[in-house]
Amino acid sequence: MRRFRTGRGDDGTTGLRSGPRVPKDHPRVEALGALDELSAALGAAAAFCRRRDVRAALGEIQQDLRRAGARLADPRDDAPGGGPSAARVETLLDRFRPLLPPLRDFVVRGGPPGAALLHWACTVCRRAERRIVALARSSPVPPPLRGWINRLSTLLFALARLEDRRRR
Repeated sequence: MRRFRTGRGDDGTTGLRSGPRVPKDHPRVEALGALDELSAALGAAAAFCRRRDVRAALGEIQQDLRRAGARLADPRDDAPGGGPSAARVETLLDRFRPLLPPLRDFVVRGGPPGAALLHWACTVCRRAERRIVALARSSPVPPPLRGWINRLSTLLFALARLEDRRRR
């Protein structure tokens, strides 16, 4: 049986995928934590979204988040595996954007549960982006991750608006 605890983090450090141990408040760990929180927020949103196509998109995004976390957890330039693609996010945006009316005013975040949780996920995504940008000032971050996370917040905002339309 595999142990769920090791005790190695009791000293306030955690291990990265590439092996080094870093403080638990290291900028890389903060960025990874924000991605984890975003995945949890998307899981909660998916449980309440009424549109099947939105739920499917959220599942794809969660897989991208898993890939992004794996890529971010290994700061080596030669780390194996690619990260998520901004082009995939743009494809999803192109699919959903025509279903929305033009935005003419500020959006009050809320609405039915699925929309409200997507709005929350969008704000978590923007925090994750800030953490990734801050990390990039002092450590290697694959440039495609920055473009991907920036576009992702736009997609989540569009999905929240789409879910909110269902109540009208």
